[in-house]
Amino acid sequence: MFQIGRVFLIVAIGMVLALGLPPAFAQTGVLKFGEKFDGELSVRSPVVHVGPTAIRFYGAAIPVSLKAGQSISISATVIGNSRQVALWLRDPTGANLANTDATVKTGQLTFEEVNVTGKYMVVVGSNLVGPFTLRVTDPSNADGDIKSLESRIEQLEKELAGARAKLKALKENSRGKLNSPIEK
Repeated sequence: MFQIGRVFLIVAIGMVLALGLPPAFAQTGVLKFGEKFDGELSVRSPVVHVGPTAIRFYGAAIPVSLKAGQSISISATVIGNSRQVALWLRDPTGANLANTDATVKTGQLTFEEVNVTGKYMVVVGSNLVGPFTLRVTDPSNADGDIKSLESRIEQLEKELAGARAKLKALKENSRGKLNSPIEK
């Protein structure tokens, strides 16, 4: 029964995507290779009711520029308990090139060699509203991955330094309280 519902879900969402997305489906921003993209699916996101049990999926489409012959690897993670995620890649004409089944928490999709240069759409869908993170990489571009990882490490080191400074300040502020006599 679950398998049939999942097939209905994928087919129905695929049909909606093939027919085009309403303007509200577009998410602001553009995906850049190697960078994390933070998005949010809300009650304003389009809803698709599918299958015999009317499963609800919220969706967002984010553009990414690709060159003919380029490959793309997409990873999306949703935050929250019992959230599922599914991914689609649409070409510049709106045709669906590839998609994943709905999975819990994290979805991954890789597509080898797109046919034409242009603006493609990465579509993220989830059964529940809430935040998601998305990252696209070129699996054949090791140098780009190295640069993006170096950039990410630099960003994390800055965040870590800030967290250490905040922890130090909290400890210094609490020492005065801990060293003062406790009233009984």
